[in-house]
Amino acid sequence: MIFWKDSFTNIEHSYSSLLIDVNATGAIGSIIKETDPYTFFKKLIIALTNNIDVVLLDGDLSEEEEIALVGHEPLRSTSFINNRIISNPAELKDSILASTASLTLFTSGTTGRPKKVKQAAVNFLRSVKASDKFAKNVWGFAYNPSHMAGLQVFFQGVVNLNPFIYIFRQTKSNIIFQIEDNAITNISATPTFLRGLLPADFILTSVKRITTGGEKFDAGLVEGLQPCFPEAAFRNIYASTESGSLFTAQGNIFSVPENIAALVKIEDGILFIHHSLVGEGDFSFKGDWYVTGDVVDVIHETPLQFIFSHRNSELINVGGYKVNPHEIEDALVRYSHVRNAKVFGKKNALLGNTVIAEVEMDKDKFSEISIKNFLANSLQEYKIPVFIKRVDKINITHTGKIERIQ
Repeated sequence: MIFWKDSFTNIEHSYSSLLIDVNATGAIGSIIKETDPYTFFKKLIIALTNNIDVVLLDGDLSEEEEIALVGHEPLRSTSFINNRIISNPAELKDSILASTASLTLFTSGTTGRPKKVKQAAVNFLRSVKASDKFAKNVWGFAYNPSHMAGLQVFFQGVVNLNPFIYIFRQTKSNIIFQIEDNAITNISATPTFLRGLLPADFILTSVKRITTGGEKFDAGLVEGLQPCFPEAAFRNIYASTESGSLFTAQGNIFSVPENIAALVKIEDGILFIHHSLVGEGDFSFKGDWYVTGDVVDVIHETPLQFIFSHRNSELINVGGYKVNPHEIEDALVRYSHVRNAKVFGKKNALLGNTVIAEVEMDKDKFSEISIKNFLANSLQEYKIPVFIKRVDKINITHTGKIERIQ
């Protein structure tokens, strides 16, 4: 029974060999920072089964970046003894489900400095489903393991003793090969990752569910991918490092589950979440309510349903107009041959900001005039980027999302 497989580094571990490695590890540090995801998860399992509170960091952070996040001694030198011996996979599953450990992690820092968040393991397990129904799932692991989305996939998979096939930061051709070769059934990834699988020039029937989140989701992406994954149901999840996974969507309409309906509200178009659903951190609260900063459009009051529009901090002020970069990006990726797009503001003395765009596409297909003419069919003039630059690759963050810091 496979636990972890990474063909790129030629690593494969079963649940049995995982437990041998876990039991043979005498101690772990209070900070888990590994470039190898298998080693990361081995140490995380030790923390969970020993009920040890740990800090999770990206493996490729420099020492200076690490110090900026967690400081100097004594935290960086603290270690804990591994006192728990796990006899079999069933005991591993039960130990994780019963864990009282807390995990400190950091937001992606897509638009600013990463924020520290402390979450109890039980908060990750809040949306996990464990039953025989999920025992045959095979996960395509397409996230950074030290962030909320990757951890959520880990918890869902490990409590059902599912295999994980590592497909993050790999080429499109290798991802497609791994999905087919390992009969992957479930993929959870950012829209940026999924967009990298276009154009739709392959068909994979083993995949039954594709889950996405972490960024604005556009319906055009599903339209493009559905022919590639004809058996897959697509699901959009609202999740954050601060609150974990809370809502799922049919298309782009999120529904608030009945069991947390009293803990969610929308005021003046801003989404608020009750403090009881939020981890520990330096967040913005209004009384008992966490201010998410997410701007949403209410579709239905009871039960509460909404469409995510944008984050308040992402709007670009252009001559008094508030421009939503996601709206322009959605239009850009509908232009033929554009694989991905990024829109941002550049300071301008007269207008406040001008709209700039980067498009990921082949050089011989690029025409700035043609793209602007295309955008004019669906966007107001002030939303059309003043300058459109072709790039070979749009920068992404550690978590696989578009990097929006300029």
